[in-house]
Amino acid sequence: MHHVPAVAYPVHRYRPLGFVAFSAWLISGVVLATWAWQSGRAQGASDLSVSLQHAGVVLAWVACGIVAGWQWHAMKPGTLRFDGLVWEWVPAAITAPPITASHGRLTVALDLQRHLLLNWHEQGDSCAPGKSRTSVWLWLRADTALTHWHGLRCAVYSPAAGQNPSPAVGLHV
Repeated sequence: MHHVPAVAYPVHRYRPLGFVAFSAWLISGVVLATWAWQSGRAQGASDLSVSLQHAGVVLAWVACGIVAGWQWHAMKPGTLRFDGLVWEWVPAAITAPPITASHGRLTVALDLQRHLLLNWHEQGDSCAPGKSRTSVWLWLRADTALTHWHGLRCAVYSPAAGQNPSPAVGLHV
C-alpha cells in the first residue's frame, strides 16, 4: 500500500455555484407563476381551493429560497488538512494556532474529476462513538490549488492509517 500524502487544501465559496442555484430558484419562480396564472384561468379566479394551492406553492418556493440561501451562507471558507492519519477542518476565521480546529471524516457526495462535493463530519469527545457533531458541505475545485489537487484526491480516496478501506459512496462521474 502506498503512503497517503499529507495535504492542506483551501476551501472557498464557489460563486458560480451560488449563481446557478439562485438562477434555478428564479426560473422555478417564473414556472410557478406561469402555472398559477394558467390554473387560475382554467379554474376561475374566485375558486378558494385554487387560491390556497397557489399560496401553498408560493410559501414552499420562498422556503426553498431561504433554505438555499442559508446553505450558501453556511459554506464557510477555510482549510482542509490531512496528515496521513486524520482529517482536520480549520475555518478561515481562526487566526490563532489551530487549537480550535476540528477533527473528523469526509464523505464524497459528488466527484466530477475537477470538482469534489464533500461532506465534513466533525468528530468530538462529546459525541457518542461513530456520531458526528457538525456536518459541513465543502465544494472543492481543482483550480483553487492545482498543484495540490492530485494529493487531495489521493488522500480523499485513501483510508487513514489503521482504517479499513470502505467502498466509495456518492456519485462519481
